[in-house]
Amino acid sequence: MLARLSDREHLVHTAFVLRNLATGATAEALETARVRFAPLDDALIDAYAASGDGLDKAGAYGIQGFAATLVERIEGDYFTVVGFPLARFAATLPLVGYRLLPQPARAFA
Repeated sequence: MLARLSDREHLVHTAFVLRNLATGATAEALETARVRFAPLDDALIDAYAASGDGLDKAGAYGIQGFAATLVERIEGDYFTVVGFPLARFAATLPLVGYRLLPQPARAFA
């Protein structure tokens, strides 16, 4: 898979649906990011594969780990590539009657 991504761009799509069970309001969203990988040689691909870092990841890499060093550029939301577009989620919540707000800090004794 990494050999196919080497020196190429690909699109990462992440979608979600929200539903307010009390009101029945529903909203859906799709975010897409464009990711460009650097040229990767066989030794680097083999070392990354042997690390096991990409074994449980869609696309065989995790942008939040070592694979970040393999990527030349991202156009779009980084969190979409990680797997969940947080800003889009927060912006969609009001469509179903919710709002995400920060919580006051708590002191620890």
